[in-house]
Amino acid sequence: MKLANCKTMSHFLRKCVLEKEIYIVDLEPFRDLQWLLSNVTNNINQIAKATNTTGVIYKKDIDYMRQKIEKLAKEIWDIHSLLLNKSKESYGI
Repeated sequence: MKLANCKTMSHFLRKCVLEKEIYIVDLEPFRDLQWLLSNVTNNINQIAKATNTTGVIYKKDIDYMRQKIEKLAKEIWDIHSLLLNKSKESYGI
């Protein structure tokens, strides 16, 4: 009922009968994406702090960040593709 944004069982049942469809979205991919984004920003902050302190930035740090950002971009693309496919299914495309 909570996922369907209904406060009571009767409201939920009316919604089921009167409205076409109720979708339940799995938020796990978004939680994973949030974790990846948090991880990347923390790493950027650590690299920036070290660079500001020493005046030196290391290629391995840049390569590591590039790898993390590419993983984040892939996760975003996967979620986008999943949502696009779901919307095509619901519209019969």
